[in-house]
Amino acid sequence: MIHGLAHPYGLDPEGIDPDPGGKKSFPLADGIEAVFCNAEALLEHGPGTQRATDAQRIAGTFAEPGVLLAAWCETEIPVRGEEHEGMKPAEVKTALAENDAKHQVVRELAKAAVPSQFLVGREYDPFTKTFTIIKRPAKAFEDHRVYMGLLDLYRSCGVVDDRFERALYPGDDPYPLPRMAFCGIHIRKQATDRKYKGQPKRIITASVIIPSPEPGGPWRMIGWSNIHPQWEHYALAQSNFHAANYPLHTENGDGEIQRWAQAGEDVRTALQELHDELDGLPYALMIDGHASRRVWPGLHNNKQGLGKDPGDPRLWLPASGLPPSWNPVSIIRMNCAQAEMPRLVAVTEKQKNGKTVPLRPPATSTTRKPGPTATPGSCSPNPATTARSAMGSGRPAGAPTRGKHRRMPTSARRTN
Repeated sequence: MIHGLAHPYGLDPEGIDPDPGGKKSFPLADGIEAVFCNAEALLEHGPGTQRATDAQRIAGTFAEPGVLLAAWCETEIPVRGEEHEGMKPAEVKTALAENDAKHQVVRELAKAAVPSQFLVGREYDPFTKTFTIIKRPAKAFEDHRVYMGLLDLYRSCGVVDDRFERALYPGDDPYPLPRMAFCGIHIRKQATDRKYKGQPKRIITASVIIPSPEPGGPWRMIGWSNIHPQWEHYALAQSNFHAANYPLHTENGDGEIQRWAQAGEDVRTALQELHDELDGLPYALMIDGHASRRVWPGLHNNKQGLGKDPGDPRLWLPASGLPPSWNPVSIIRMNCAQAEMPRLVAVTEKQKNGKTVPLRPPATSTTRKPGPTATPGSCSPNPATTARSAMGSGRPAGAPTRGKHRRMPTSARRTN
C-alpha cells in the first residue's frame, strides 16, 4: 500500500513512516494527503457489533469541511476456522461471506459518505495454516493490483484522470470532437426469488463525466441510481447507493417485459434530469449492449429503420418522448463480453513528447492474424486487462486531474 501511494507521485516509499495513531499526515501532491490509522477492530471479520460505531468514529476523526475523505483498507480474505468444523462446504461459504468485514465496512463508511477500497495485504497458506504478507513485485510499475485499486478509489471519489482529455481531445486530431459529456448506463437484473410472484426490479446506475469548458481544466463526474434517483457528485452518489438496500421483491406479479419497461422509464427520467445538470452541453449515451438488450427494441440490429410496435410497452429508444434538444447526440452500444469482441492485435502509446511508441500486446489476451491480409487496426476487448498488462511500461497509475482540497486516502492497516 505504501509503495502504491508513493510511486505514482514520485515519492520515496522509505520516506513514509506510518503513524498508527493517525496524528501525522503525509502530503502526496498539492491538495492530497495520506493519513494512516490502526483500524483493527473495524476490519476484523465477524459479526462486528461495534463496526458502525468504529466507522463513525474514524470518519469523524478525519473529516473536515471542504475535504473529500476516502478510505483505503488493507485486510485479508476470511478463511475457514475451528468454528466451521462439521459444516458443509456451502454452509461454510455462506458463513464466511456473512462475516466478511469488507461488505459491512463498505456500507458503514458509505453512511458517512466515505468512499472505500480494499486491498489484500496478507494471504493464507492452507498447508502451514498461517498468514504471510504479500510480496511486492521487483518493479514498481508491475504492482498492478495495487495501482488498479488506487485508480478505483480515485474513481469512487469522482476524480477524472487527465488521460481522458488527452485521449478524446488530442491537439493534432484531424477530426476534433466538440466539448461534450459522456453518460454511461448500467442495468442489472437481480436474482429471481421463487417465493414471490413476478420479476424483481432492475437496478440501474448511471455516471457522467463532464469536460471543462476549456481544454486543460478539471473534469467533473456525477452519478445517479434508481435507488437514490437524483444526480449528485459521484462520491456522494456512490455512497448513497452503497448505504441503501436494494428494492424488495414485491408480489405485484410484474413479468419480464414489464420490468424492462420500468427500467427504460427510469433511464428516461435520469436523462430528463441530466439536461438541467449539463446546462445545454451535448452528451453521448453509452450503454452495455448485453445487459440492456431487452430494454430498448429500437437499438436491436434487426429493428433498424423500423418503427415502434404499438403492443410493446417498452420505450423504443432511451430518450423517447423527450424534447429533441434533450436527446443524446449519439448512442453507443458497447458489447464488451470477451466472446463478442475481436482480439487485440496491436498496442501503441502516444507519449507526452508527441512520439508514438509500439507496445508489446499481452500474450494471454491477444492473437495476431497471420499473412498479408492482416489489417492495420487495433481494438481493446478488455480495457481493464489491457491496462493491467500492456500498459505497465507506461505511466504506473496515472495521477488524478487537477484539483484542490482533497485528502485521500485514509489508510486502515491491519496489524494482527
